[in-house]
Amino acid sequence: MDLTFGIELEFVCVYPTNCFSDHSLSKDTVDETDAAQAIYVALKKRGIPATGFEAISGEVPQAAPAYSRWRVHTDHSVMLSAEEAKQLPKGYRQGAIELSSRKFSLYGEDWQTEIHEVLQVLSDLESNGCRMLTNASTGFHVHIGNGTQRIPLHTAKNVFQLVTAFAGFLDEIHPAARSEDPVPEDLHLHCYLPPCWFHKNNGRSPAGSSVLDWLDTIEGAQTYEELIALFEVQDQNKSGLFVGVDGHNSAYNFDNLYRDESYGIDLANLLGTIEFRQHAGTLNEKAIINGILLTSQLVQYCHKASDMNMLRVLACSVGPMVTAGALFDTICLQLSVREFYVHGGSLASNSRAEFRVLVQGDRLAALIANNQQEDSAAKNPRAVQAVIAANVRNGSYGIDAAVRVVDIPPRAIGRYVREACMNVRAAIRGATAEKLESLARSQVLIRLAALYGKKPPVEEGLPGVDSCLFRRS
Repeated sequence: MDLTFGIELEFVCVYPTNCFSDHSLSKDTVDETDAAQAIYVALKKRGIPATGFEAISGEVPQAAPAYSRWRVHTDHSVMLSAEEAKQLPKGYRQGAIELSSRKFSLYGEDWQTEIHEVLQVLSDLESNGCRMLTNASTGFHVHIGNGTQRIPLHTAKNVFQLVTAFAGFLDEIHPAARSEDPVPEDLHLHCYLPPCWFHKNNGRSPAGSSVLDWLDTIEGAQTYEELIALFEVQDQNKSGLFVGVDGHNSAYNFDNLYRDESYGIDLANLLGTIEFRQHAGTLNEKAIINGILLTSQLVQYCHKASDMNMLRVLACSVGPMVTAGALFDTICLQLSVREFYVHGGSLASNSRAEFRVLVQGDRLAALIANNQQEDSAAKNPRAVQAVIAANVRNGSYGIDAAVRVVDIPPRAIGRYVREACMNVRAAIRGATAEKLESLARSQVLIRLAALYGKKPPVEEGLPGVDSCLFRRS
């Protein structure tokens, strides 16, 4: 697979009204687009290809390849918090910014240097008296793609299954508010709903389903359209505030793999990416680079893993020995990235090395102090663990606290896979190899789900194997 990626950086630019009066596209009036316009001009001056605020005559040729330039635009879901806004000095404004990167080749170019240059542009602009801030309303999104092709359906299903199965462990690297379930009504525009929320509200799984049932539901998607449908809420009355949600409201967005004709998007113009949306907003270079490497290596693992290995990993999601570190080892995360997350790098203060030291009397000192206080509270490891513990208690991860799980012997999964393959081949003729493999995987997941939900004594299977997988406490 030809791994490519793009990122979206959301942040608030706080600036005095005369801060950008000298930029080349300044206007007679000052509004919230001034900050975005100034960033666009600064990127161009630094030699970084950008679009978003060209002159009317246009500076980007019509033939410019799609996603070949950074894009600067505004995002009205981004804003100062209520407490931060109280600290906004008179004569200052806030600009809601989304800075989207061009499309990078993960292995084919020096993307780290270019990202460093872009962040340096933002840092240099702060010498004018503005400040670039991230908070709970902002996000850092990573799109992982496959060159000019779509992410293969099999790979996409593996990704959705992996993040569903290990949601509780992945939640450990994100602020508490980005993992809560049920989602509080005041969470900002519901832009990162967890996988469990969709499994419980899409009408595809009966109440009381386990995570293993959810994994089988994902396996049942035989087209991109069917995969995307798992992010549609079937019972709108049940969804309450969430009428009209789709993958763009999810922590993991697969909508870019499929859009029907009603959207006016044909296959040639389809983005073809999986978007990871759970990461909190950041302008910290180390956090950005590690986020890119984590998501890309997760997709790479899901693309390369054999059905046997993938099923063994998914089965272990309900096991007793799983940790975030063990998961990262499984997906072959490079050591530096693993260490960053295992040692809490993603929950460190969001201040960045380039952030200019506040001088005495800085009018934004109170606002920035409030911003840093809110950021620290959101990333407090105790708060994160409290949310995860609450999710476990209320069954949000699809794991039954009454089931005591012992280590699942690899030979059990191996036998299930072999038997399922024989059953499927004997029963179905004329199907593609991919369809047969998917049906066999589904049989294994159904078998595991049935065993998981069964109270002892377990009558099925070999003593010492099937009967010892799951036990009621």
